[in-house]
Order: sequence, then structure tokens, then C-alpha cells
Amino acid sequence: MRVKFYILLVAILFVCPQVFAQSGQYQFSQLNINNGLSHNQVNCIFKDAKGFMWFGTMAGLNRYDGYTFKVFKHDANNKNSLNDDYIQSIYEGPGQNLWILTRNGYSIYNPTTEQFENDISPWINSLKLPNVGINKIKKDSKGNFWFIYGGNLGVYKYNPVNGQTTHYGHKAGTLPSF
Repeated sequence: MRVKFYILLVAILFVCPQVFAQSGQYQFSQLNINNGLSHNQVNCIFKDAKGFMWFGTMAGLNRYDGYTFKVFKHDANNKNSLNDDYIQSIYEGPGQNLWILTRNGYSIYNPTTEQFENDISPWINSLKLPNVGINKIKKDSKGNFWFIYGGNLGVYKYNPVNGQTTHYGHKAGTLPSF
């Protein structure tokens, strides 16, 4: 009886690791124009708060839901379309709006209306930011948005809770800030 018990125990020890072991192989799928992507040259990728994957290409902005693409392109007859098809960067801004950088500047995408605003001056003014030179936008873990400018303009932090904007920069005539 004991011999059968030991044989059963040894058999379980050999079988269990194989039952619970995960495969060491990953499965990848390729997304390209055959799947609905507007162009195979992808310049930037962004995942939004709703889980959509956004791909900026040479020929438009592509939203991927895991199954299909929705393509957004410039339409000269529609003032609420992208200002250009060549997408350089995608950033999340306040209100979960996407700031899309193209060759012609920024377009702001409203996910509720699925339309673009190409005159971003009202947005910039409401956030109390300089109107030119935004290089990047970053959101931190506290929900603040950091607007990074080129040249000597520095960095601006926008707090959406209290609506305050704070400037961080180097003052002329002082030692370097870093």
C-alpha cells in the first residue's frame, strides 16, 4: 500500500509542474494596411484612458479598439478634421482630449464629439500657457499636466483640480538651474 502511495506521489510531482507551467512563447500579430491601418510607417503610438491604441502615421491618425481601425484624416471641406495627415506625436491633455502634433501644428481631438479643433489659442489661453513652442505634454501620477517648451520658455505645470498653472524656468543672469 505504501509503495502505491509513493508511486502516486512521484507521478503527481512530475505531472503538476507541467500542468501549471506557462508556455514560454508569446503570440504576436502584425497590424498593417491589410488590417485597416492608413499607412505602414507609424510615427507614434499612444494608449488613451479608455484603452484605445492610437497610431500616428504619414497618412492619418488611426484609433484601434483591438479589432478594427477608425482612421481620421485631413478634409479640406471640414474645419473639424485634422489639420494635416502627417502625424508626429500624440499626447493626452486636460479633459482626456488628445493633442495631435502634425506638420501644421496641433489639432485637439475631443473624444466625446470625435472632432478636432485646429485653433488651439483658446485652449492655450484658458490654461495660461505661452501660445508657441510646445514640444511635449506629460501627465504625472497626480493628474497634473506638464507642458514642455523649447527655447528659453521652460516648463509649465497645469493642475486641473484647481486650474492653476505654474511656470518653472531659468532666470537670465543666474547660475544654471540644474
